[in-house]
Amino acid sequence: MAKNKDPAVLFYTSDFLGGAALMNMKERGQYITLLCLQRERGHMTEGEVARAVGRLSEEVRGKFETDEDGKLFNRRMDEEIKKREAHSQRQRENVAKRWNKQKDDDGMSSGNTMVLPLGNGTSSSYIDNLSLEQETSSARTRDAIATVMSAYLDKINANPSQQSLDELKGYVEQMGPECCQRAFDIALDEKKTSWSYIRAILRNKLAQGVRCLSDWDAVEDKRKGEGEDDYWAK
Repeated sequence: MAKNKDPAVLFYTSDFLGGAALMNMKERGQYITLLCLQRERGHMTEGEVARAVGRLSEEVRGKFETDEDGKLFNRRMDEEIKKREAHSQRQRENVAKRWNKQKDDDGMSSGNTMVLPLGNGTSSSYIDNLSLEQETSSARTRDAIATVMSAYLDKINANPSQQSLDELKGYVEQMGPECCQRAFDIALDEKKTSWSYIRAILRNKLAQGVRCLSDWDAVEDKRKGEGEDDYWAK
């Protein structure tokens, strides 16, 4: 199985405690460590398991099966990873449908163009070019929103609230996708991936006049030059 990019998976504590009831604390440590490694890296070779947790007891070894490549895996963890991936994919599709519907409602996909009154020598070719530029710009914005939404679902939260998605869309439109992606990276580095934390980062930068990634870098360069330490200067 390929390395899983989703930052989380459902973990049923009662099931784990029930399955580890006959294990001592060392064995429980081995068991939970291997489950986490499987979620992060996929199926594991015997050598990888040995380097990670040492020699397995029969109790822990019994929780894992061997695939066709001779690698160890826990079947329940495999199933939970697949469920999570399927759920994330459905969420991405729902987001894409939402933005596509908004595009249709705005008349962007129906071939409509803006009509301006002709006069004072204004040529029809100029109007056509202006309409094309506006549609191209809107398409780029929609693509940027879709890219950021997909990253948010994959990296941060596979089941976000509608309010958080609406607010995130606003930040993409105001600051661009790169700034939003940087906020995600900071949140992941700090292990604080709530929407309120990410929103605080973006709100802070927006208040400082950041409208693109180069603005962000300029703000941080200025702070460093003044000897100030910014918590979100990464």
